[in-house]
Amino acid sequence: MPAQYERMRDQFESQGMSEDAAQAKSAAIYNSMPSHKDAPVTGKSEPAAAAHQHLRKHMRRHALLKQMGS
Repeated sequence: MPAQYERMRDQFESQGMSEDAAQAKSAAIYNSMPSHKDAPVTGKSEPAAAAHQHLRKHMRRHALLKQMGS
């Protein structure tokens, strides 16, 4: 995924937005930019991207459980 899209997605998630909503909003904003019309972000993920997303979810869950335990 493009770095600019990932930064937007992460920022929205840090503001409390759900992961799915953050992805949708980031993709809509990123794809609306004229310079990105030739390479839009889509919902079709490659196996590596799906594994990365799974790892991100696991790491966030681990961080939350660690916060609750301390």
